[in-house]
Amino acid sequence: SRMAERIHKALNADDTLRDVDIHRLRVVTVDGQVTLSGAVPTLADKVAIEQRVREVKGVEAVDNELEVLR
Repeated sequence: SRMAERIHKALNADDTLRDVDIHRLRVVTVDGQVTLSGAVPTLADKVAIEQRVREVKGVEAVDNELEVLR
């Protein structure tokens, strides 16, 4: 979907997330509800990703199911 594309673009543009393999994250969007899943290196990455996603136009809610590896 377009929203998922915008989310991936926003995450890829964020230099603070360079240690995260954005392409391995699963982003599911349904009517403004976004579900994130996959694994990220740190808790800080998990929090930062959710924040970036919330800033994307059209996102109404985020279910952050990202797993922290460390």
